[in-house]
Amino acid sequence: MADEGSRDEVLNTLRQVAETQSRLVAAVEALNEQPSTSIGPFPQWGDPKKIVAMDPYGHLAPWIFKDVIDNDGVDIHEGTLRRSLFEHTGGSYPELITRGDIKLFLPPIGGLTVYCFGDPAKMSDESVRLSLRIHDECNGSDVFGSDICTCRPYLIFGIEEAVKEAQNGGSGVVIYFRKEGRALGEVTKYLVYNARKRGADRASDYFKRTENIAGVKDMRFQALMPDILHWLGIKKIDRMLSMSNMKHDAIVGQGIPIHERVELPDELIPADSRVEIDAKITAGYFTVVWRERPLPLRPVPPKVKCHKMLSAYKYSALIRPFHFIGLTVIIAYFKFTKAPPATKQRHGAIDHASIQQRCSSV
Repeated sequence: MADEGSRDEVLNTLRQVAETQSRLVAAVEALNEQPSTSIGPFPQWGDPKKIVAMDPYGHLAPWIFKDVIDNDGVDIHEGTLRRSLFEHTGGSYPELITRGDIKLFLPPIGGLTVYCFGDPAKMSDESVRLSLRIHDECNGSDVFGSDICTCRPYLIFGIEEAVKEAQNGGSGVVIYFRKEGRALGEVTKYLVYNARKRGADRASDYFKRTENIAGVKDMRFQALMPDILHWLGIKKIDRMLSMSNMKHDAIVGQGIPIHERVELPDELIPADSRVEIDAKITAGYFTVVWRERPLPLRPVPPKVKCHKMLSAYKYSALIRPFHFIGLTVIIAYFKFTKAPPATKQRHGAIDHASIQQRCSSV
């Protein structure tokens, strides 16, 4: 554990070590470092309302502007770069100006990683199915296997589903955001965990614990999250491997439709994470898909049973040309009530008198 004051000392030490080590290796040779696959450009790249938090052309700049750099004699001096970084970060890193001996700049900022399964060109192809998992970093669960939340099982499930989609000819994408502890940081998250486990760990107090320690319950700004989807050229999502309402609303609000939301199967939810699940459902963080579960049959008197079965037959005969639900009801009644099979009749005909006779004889 390190407080904010000692953090800078640790970073400075790491920079010095990295600088020392860099002198021991061969000189860096910028050769064949271009991207292994072409991404874009897409129409979204030029829309100021689509991408606002990243430079879509950043990875292509050395090649797109090569002629300009060569012909116009563009030369970025170290001093100019230091001053520009200092100004664009609001003066947050004075070492850029005061410490000329530090040659490596490692700002403690977040980022993201895109894992693409299948042909990268299919991500932007609207005729191909796409499964997507947007995952926010959780070191305790993703790396160390904590069962206090569903982050790790949902991440594994998302990867598996993305791979399956690619194997079926579609595209699978997992985007891993560095937003540890709802962007409040890992230390804050563990302080919250301590408070939870030393008291009554209830869903009703789940977000209150975070607010008491951090002042807010969430620092993620999901409105900017779809930027990376626009950069990848994604125009629709067939299967969203997340039930987060915040992520769903941010994506749909950016004009990217989501056709299906896939929740984590019950058997993959750790018992210790139920508090988190219940709290997020109550707070409206995510939606749970209602799944029909078999209900126990209530015992009924035999005559009532026959009466209902006769009604079901009549209902089926009435709506058969329009729907098949009536037939399903009949099959279910025969299976669970063990009623004797009806006598053979002409196809499509129902002998109501025969059924009524059986009811009277019960």
